[in-house]
Amino acid sequence: MYLQATDPAIGMTVSNTKLILVTRDLKRTEIHNEIHWLFSGPWSPDGTAAVWGDRDEQSFVIRPDSLTKLPLPTQWAWLDAGTVAGVAQSKDGAQIVRADARTGQIQRRTTIPNMPNAIGTVSPNGDWVGFSTAVPDAPGEAVTASATARVSSGPRTTPAGWLPDGRFVFVRQSAASTVEVRDPARSDATVLGKFGDLIDALAQPATPVVVVHDVRTNAMWAIHGTDVRAVPQLSLPQGQVMLESISRDGRTVSFSLPGAFGPAQRTGTIDLETGAVTYMCDAGCWRLVLN
Repeated sequence: MYLQATDPAIGMTVSNTKLILVTRDLKRTEIHNEIHWLFSGPWSPDGTAAVWGDRDEQSFVIRPDSLTKLPLPTQWAWLDAGTVAGVAQSKDGAQIVRADARTGQIQRRTTIPNMPNAIGTVSPNGDWVGFSTAVPDAPGEAVTASATARVSSGPRTTPAGWLPDGRFVFVRQSAASTVEVRDPARSDATVLGKFGDLIDALAQPATPVVVVHDVRTNAMWAIHGTDVRAVPQLSLPQGQVMLESISRDGRTVSFSLPGAFGPAQRTGTIDLETGAVTYMCDAGCWRLVLN
């Protein structure tokens, strides 16, 4: 699935944006165009549903046969094929909210006190939140928190996501940037890989693979456990590449080229084993989510 402008010359506007589903034979179908789509979210563990959001900051679970409005404007993670969890704000702090992905009904709220402005992602078990205190001008810290504990990774770190076993991945920017992983309740970390330049990384609960991206050269690596493999440099895209999602089999990563609105925007996928690049949308595109 991805967002695409009907008229690439106009770009991503409320009336011009469509949600597109691409089948295996590359046929394209527009989905629920009565909604003004804005952002994409994750696929369910079984690959049958995805979470998407609109320009009114509402979010929905989309299946081929149904659409369910979720109860709060928040970012969601899948706990299993039928349950989503997200972070919401309350007067007492942040709340982890669990909801039925079929009905949107709230199942449980867990308050994390003393977190008035934390917006982040929920762990695969739904009991920890990961977020960043970074501000635009300076890296901050990656933090994990639950109703009973709050743990900081230290300064100059940014969160990269969660592994399926519930561990938290983050990037530490220093003389040699590192990708590190830890139990969310512990401050000590295991180094997965060290890199010599400015990097970002992506980790998702659906796969144990971590993808690392050199933001200056567009070089990429895939980390399986502690095994770091360079992605072959065949024809990696030029420009500001943004990693979006990793396929469930851990072989493919999707990317977007944010750029200016209009024809400069593209989306595609990169095969992490061969380096092959496939462009799924060549103009006026925004964010591609893999299942």
